[in-house]
Amino acid sequence: MIPGAQLTLTDTETNRAITATSNGEGNFVFNQLAPSTYKLEASRDGFKKKQMDGVHIIAEQANSLNVVLDTGGASETVTVNAGDAPVIDMATGSVGGTITQENLAKMPDFGRDPLQLANLAPGMFGDASQNGGGGSAGLPGNQGPGSVGSSSGPYQTENRPQVSGNGGRPDTNGITIDGVQSTSVTWGSAAIVTPNPDTIKEMKVVTNPYDAEQGRFSGAQIQLITQNGTNQFHGTGLFKLDRPGLNAKQRFEPNNNPQKDTARFNEYGGTVGGPVVRNHLFFFFGYDTIRNNGKNTGGGWYETSSFDGLSASGTNANKFLSVKGVGVAATSVLEGAGDPHKCSDVGLIQGVNCNFIEGQGLDLGKPLTIGVGQQDPSYADPTVVGGVKTFHPGLGGDGSGSYAANMDGNADMFYVATEGPNNTVNTQYNGRVDYQMTSKDLVAGNIYYVPVTSDSFSDRAMNFFHHNAKNYSMGLLENHTFSGTMLNEARADMAG
Repeated sequence: MIPGAQLTLTDTETNRAITATSNGEGNFVFNQLAPSTYKLEASRDGFKKKQMDGVHIIAEQANSLNVVLDTGGASETVTVNAGDAPVIDMATGSVGGTITQENLAKMPDFGRDPLQLANLAPGMFGDASQNGGGGSAGLPGNQGPGSVGSSSGPYQTENRPQVSGNGGRPDTNGITIDGVQSTSVTWGSAAIVTPNPDTIKEMKVVTNPYDAEQGRFSGAQIQLITQNGTNQFHGTGLFKLDRPGLNAKQRFEPNNNPQKDTARFNEYGGTVGGPVVRNHLFFFFGYDTIRNNGKNTGGGWYETSSFDGLSASGTNANKFLSVKGVGVAATSVLEGAGDPHKCSDVGLIQGVNCNFIEGQGLDLGKPLTIGVGQQDPSYADPTVVGGVKTFHPGLGGDGSGSYAANMDGNADMFYVATEGPNNTVNTQYNGRVDYQMTSKDLVAGNIYYVPVTSDSFSDRAMNFFHHNAKNYSMGLLENHTFSGTMLNEARADMAG
């Protein structure tokens, strides 16, 4: 560029225009540009006016552009398309890359986790392998949380992408959202908020070196830049479902009771953005939720309710068995006609220390009547004959070990199918407002709010698990442009 040229840079999304003048060496600077597509106009007396369309600005890096003016009349205009310029950092020595909005929309990211795509940037390593639960398999030496699982989506309280920057540890990466630090204080590299990909405009990954303003982390810097409203209304929508009727039963089931996935998985959401006042005030809103109501099913040996009721008052067993929810949540006794669960299945002997009661379970005797705290005299150590281990726990009662005297005809233990709830409600809200007060003053605010809840137990209601968490990330900034080379930014942010 020649010295003294007048330049105007216009954001084609919001029509915001800023001006600058090239210095004595022909250089010009525009500070604090949002990632977008711009139009650049340059003019100088004695030269043809030049217009460059499709100038793409990559976030969080220095962008360079060479503008050449041709001699001629000022009334003449030369228009060129700058959209073919390489989207790489040619102005500094930083090593990294940018994951674009198109990449986020088209590349596979299990569980809608955009951080999994960080391994696409130069200098990053991650094998992108997945474990049995669907989330990313941990890299060697990984401690703490991993990436999102099959039902957590972009809601995991602490989400650590399994990537390494320049051979560093996977727990030394830093993560920011619009400049707001979003890395867990407990687990390095874990994001406390993971924006769903529809709300992200670009993801910049810098592996080395990077500005001192990043600080704190020695690994890669993963910088998420969120979507903003424009002069055109735009949005997205999604719906994903899973129904038990669409699932097959397991091919192999060790308990002879083949199950199918009973979860009703629902994920839906969308985004919308546009103008409130054209060229001045813009909004963007994103919503995403998973509502998964299912059941935990299983099978195994448990004590019967009649057995629980036999405990003597004042004993430790009675105190424990009186706790609310201690009983097994059984749905049916598992005794197929060809394969009932009998005494031999638990190493006992029919007619000696066990009695199989069809449709009910196993009678194992009755509580000791010789005094609280006494050991059953009929107890004997296990024996092994022909490789088969047999137990002799005693029959309780009078302690004589007499089968006829101590069997009470009540089933004490049965093999049952168990069932408990497995319910999850995860939601993510995102809102952003951009207000161009004047040509030199911009105010912008952004918030992510992520409430998550889950309730479940597998066999006993006393083992009920309830998880309730609310994570957030919010930022507010005001930019005032004094000149093409001087800008002041006031920022307030909070995350947790």
